[in-house]
Formats: sequence, C-alpha cells, structure tokens
Amino acid sequence: MRRALLLLWGNLFLAFPLFPLQMVPKGKVAVVQAAGKGGKIRSSLLSMEGELRVSSGETLFYGDGSLEVDALANQTDGQVREAWFDYSEGWFSFRVGRQIAAWGEADGVRITDVLSSRDLHTLYQDDKLAIDALRLTGSWASHSFDFYWIPMFRVARLPGDGNPLAELDAYRILSLLDRQEPERELAHGSYAVRFASRTPMIDYAFYGYWGYNDLPIVDIGKGMAVYERMGMVGFDADMPVGSFVFRMEGAWYPWQALQRKDLGGSERRNQIQALAGMDWMQGGWSLTLQYACDLVLGRTSGLNHERYEHKATISLSRSLCDDLLDLSLEAAAGLNDLDSVWHASMAYDVTDDLAIEGGWYLFLEGPERTGTYGTYRDYSMAYAKATYQF
Repeated sequence: MRRALLLLWGNLFLAFPLFPLQMVPKGKVAVVQAAGKGGKIRSSLLSMEGELRVSSGETLFYGDGSLEVDALANQTDGQVREAWFDYSEGWFSFRVGRQIAAWGEADGVRITDVLSSRDLHTLYQDDKLAIDALRLTGSWASHSFDFYWIPMFRVARLPGDGNPLAELDAYRILSLLDRQEPERELAHGSYAVRFASRTPMIDYAFYGYWGYNDLPIVDIGKGMAVYERMGMVGFDADMPVGSFVFRMEGAWYPWQALQRKDLGGSERRNQIQALAGMDWMQGGWSLTLQYACDLVLGRTSGLNHERYEHKATISLSRSLCDDLLDLSLEAAAGLNDLDSVWHASMAYDVTDDLAIEGGWYLFLEGPERTGTYGTYRDYSMAYAKATYQF
C-alpha cells in the first residue's frame, strides 16, 4: 500500500508542468514559555514551520512542515503537516495527499468535525492532524459536493514521555496498554461525504462519515486500547442577520462505542450531539456565545458518560490601536459538574513580521466533582509567546 502511494505521488510530481511556475515560500518561528503554581515550568517550546505553495494554471502543490523542540521533555519532533497536490478543471477538482479538513460551524467544540484527528500533546498549537486522503469535489452554482477516501487512518496524537500532560490518569493508563490501531489495509479505510450550499439567506451543509474514533477504548482485562469503528451523519447552518450570525450544528452517531466506567471495554449506544451559537462583530468588538449538548439514548449507568451532558462557551475580544493590539477572554463551562476553563490573552503586532502574546489559563473543578476541565486543575499557568513570520 505504501509503495503504491509513493508511485502515485511520483507520477503526479512528474506530471506537474515545469513552466510557468509560481512559488510562494513562507515560514514562522515561535517560542512559548509557561509557568504554573509555585513557578513550576509547564512548557518550554521552540517551534519552526515552513510552507511552500507552487502553482501553475489549474494545478497546485502545497507543503507544510514543522520542527518542534521541547526543552522540558528534552525531545525534538519533526513532521510533515500537509503535503498535497490539487487539480481543478471547470466544475471538477481533486486533491490527493496529506491534508487538513475542518467541518462544521462550532468554535472549539467537536460536533461534526471528525474527519481530522486531534492533536492533544500541547495546549498551544492547532488541535488538528492532517489526513492522508483523496478528495474529489464537484461544484455548480452555489453548491458543492466532496467525497473523501482515507486509506490509512491516523490516530490522535497523545502526550508522550516527559510531557507534563502525560501525568494525567487517562494518558498514564493508555501508556501502559497495547494500543491496537486499525491495520493499514484497503478494507480498513475510512470514507466521508459533504454537501454544501450557499444562499443569500442561509449557508448549510450535510455530512456523512464512516471510519474510526481517533481516541481508543480501554479494556484493562485484555491489557489493550482499541480504536473502534464509528459512523456520523450531521449538518450545520449559519444565517447572518445584520451584525449577528446565528449558527447551529447537529450530529447523530449510530451505535457509538462508549467507554465503560470499569474500563472493561465499551458498550454501543446511539448518541446525538447538537450546538447553537451566535457571533457578533461591531466596531472592533467580537463576541461568540455557544451552547452544546450530548445525549446518549439508552441505559448509561455502566458507562463513563452521563445520559445528558452539556456545556457553554463564551469568547469576547477587542481590537485596538489600528488592529495592532488584540485583547481576548475565552471561557468554557461544563454544566453537569460546573467545572470551567478561562483563557485571557493580549497580543500585539510589534511589526508586520513580529508578534508577542501573553496570557494565562485557569482550570477550575466543580463543587462536587472534578469534571472534564477540572481534570487539568494542576495545569493552570501563565504563558508568554513570541512569533516571527517570514
């Protein structure tokens, strides 16, 4: 399978016309330092990213790589984030290679956005991993249709040894188990479709996915963590009204594998997730409000999931000094356990290329139970970040 993909990439590269070419290289370097309670260092990262865009007529190649030096864990990690070839002709286009796909209208909440796996190893970077996929797209008027074939499933990236987040119980348990990933065969591929339409009154999209959950199910008795098959059918819509945009999103997960409380594998239930949100922008101010809910149909007493879970998020930001200074406050609260996370930041563009940012994360547990956000209570921290782009 790997050899076939390499041959395909080689043929595409040779078929790429040599003249005339437009090449646009870009890059950035970022440094992040963070300290928690008692001045304990929680993060010390140096990351470098570079991207290259090469186009000629209807063809486009895009590549994006990164190198991360984690001084705290004494590790250096390099990866190709994206590398894809795109060709379009009239109403039809296709894209093949490693690509990031973002679905849905939710901000920081995962409802239909299941195509790209999550990157959970740090609090400070994008939380998406690219997928190795073939995407076929057809478009006409204000409508579009996408079909994805993902021959090799990519699991979520978890904190490794030396990472402070690896101290959390969930990650520590996973590190002790044999993680059984799907075999790299065509029969274990994933498939997805998306239909979208834009109208003067409302934009909407429908989604379908058949693949794998990027987080595993733990079975302590077998000493294994297994990535289970999953399906999803969903939709989203947004409607602008003056300076407001109203958003909604929903998804049905048929026979979703849910973790048992005793960590003895999973039980399958129908699961429904939904979100309603509002965006407002006016005079340099920006406000986002969201409410998300998660309903499991059937008995949940033996599951590590309540029958009805819900959360709310708020994001408020203000641009000043001709958009050179950005102040923001974000918060999310689990309404079952009343736990929360608060993130305040201030970012300033020193020059067109250099930006600095400072802020803090505050994690609060609920009055009776820790909750999802409260699990990170020992990771509250202040941070400083500098980014140089070229």
